[in-house]
Amino acid sequence: MGLWVFLGLIAAVVLVGISAYNTLVALRQRTHQAFADIDVQLKQRHDLIPNLIETVKGDEGDEEKTVMHFEEDLPPMILNRTNTQLLGVIAVLLRRARG
Repeated sequence: MGLWVFLGLIAAVVLVGISAYNTLVALRQRTHQAFADIDVQLKQRHDLIPNLIETVKGDEGDEEKTVMHFEEDLPPMILNRTNTQLLGVIAVLLRRARG
C-alpha cells in the first residue's frame, strides 16, 4: 500500500511539472508573438513616413497660395469698410481659400 501512495505522489509531481512547463512555453510563445506584433507595427509606421512627408509638402504649397490671396486681396478690401462689410470680406476670402 505504501508503494502505491509513493507512486501516486511521484505521478502528481510529474504532472505538476509537465503543467508548469507547458505554461512557461505558452508564456514564452505569447511574448515572442507580442514582440513580433510590435515589429510589424513599427515597420508599417516606417513605411508611412514618406507618404506623410509628401502630404505635408503638398499642403505647404496650398498654404502659400492662401497666404498670397490674403496678402493681395485683404488690404484694399479692408479700407473704409464697416464691421458687417468686413465679415462679408472675410467670408469671401475663406471661400477663395477653400476653392
